[in-house]
Amino acid sequence: MTEAETITGRVVGVAKARRPALLILGCGNPFAGDDQAGLLLIQRLQARGDSSCTLRSMPQAGVALLEAFSQTDILLVVDAVRSGAPPGTLHLVPLPWPGVEPRGLSRLSGHGWGLKEVLDLASALRRPIPRLLLLGIEVESVVPSAGLSPAVEQALGLAADRFGAIRDILSDQGAPAWRTPQRFSPDDASFPAGLPQRDVVPTRLRPSMEGLVRSFCPTE
Repeated sequence: MTEAETITGRVVGVAKARRPALLILGCGNPFAGDDQAGLLLIQRLQARGDSSCTLRSMPQAGVALLEAFSQTDILLVVDAVRSGAPPGTLHLVPLPWPGVEPRGLSRLSGHGWGLKEVLDLASALRRPIPRLLLLGIEVESVVPSAGLSPAVEQALGLAADRFGAIRDILSDQGAPAWRTPQRFSPDDASFPAGLPQRDVVPTRLRPSMEGLVRSFCPTE
């Protein structure tokens, strides 16, 4: 079909493909040091006035995530993680990924409702499930009433400055981040697109990803 088609003598323009709806969901505890990283990134993006996607904070996600599923095509969860990597490390992980669950979507935060349970419920109810990607920020300290550690502050600055590139990755189904977890230091100039050799699946977890449950588990 060309850019226009004739119907009953009238020329009708072909409609452009709808741009996928993007939802950026920040999770975390605003009173626990680095654990507030996801919430703070949403605040910084809102202050910049980005209108190309929906920005939302959800400190206690749990089953409330189910409603968010129906409001978007692509969902980026921004949350704190602990994997043993240096503080401030930025992770891009397609969800669900074996053993990986953001802290804010863990069972501890949703009274028994974690990401797996929400996905299972959505499937049972035949609700739409968007494509899911995690932007995880490696924490150093989650001490109550503490501020951000310098490494996490640096990571937040990088994520905010490169948000346009992150948004491009979300819309690009062929991006490496949709295929396998990626990992970047907070001063990595290649973030978030990465280089071919930056596709990161930790060697100790190959080939079955066993142990990733412990790597990305909620902080005690």
